[in-house]
Amino acid sequence: MSAVVAHHFWDRPGGGELVMAGIAAAAEKMGLTPVLTSLTRFDGSRYREWFGIDLSRYPAVTGGFSLRMFGLYMRLLVWRPAEKAVKKYRPRFVVIDMPTYRRLVGKVPIVEYIHFPLDATFNPRYRHVGFYYTDDPYTAERYGRFPMNLYAKVFTRL
Repeated sequence: MSAVVAHHFWDRPGGGELVMAGIAAAAEKMGLTPVLTSLTRFDGSRYREWFGIDLSRYPAVTGGFSLRMFGLYMRLLVWRPAEKAVKKYRPRFVVIDMPTYRRLVGKVPIVEYIHFPLDATFNPRYRHVGFYYTDDPYTAERYGRFPMNLYAKVFTRL
């Protein structure tokens, strides 16, 4: 029996990657085989160095890309390799870190890990809390000027 752990980009050490790797390790402790999914190819053995968790022994379903940019847009497609993994492995559940899983609803139980403040950062409904990408100093610096401001603006519309 397996569990799908779907993440948009496993190929760098960060907070979201640590959480998702921890979920994969927890699934294994539950007696399930974690199936990792990503849009890009990645080296799971690097996680031993980064976080003490060796992901290389788990099966992976990837989109086969080697992109290191368009990270926001990649998040919109994280469901695609997850859908392939669901068809191939018939998991007990899917853990996914983006709310773009509509095509999986009804096929398998879904657990969504919410990246806060990412959900608030690009959602105008939460503008009043101070995390909106034009208000937060870090994201305003990154996405406030051309061409990244266009990149972020299009993402908020999608």
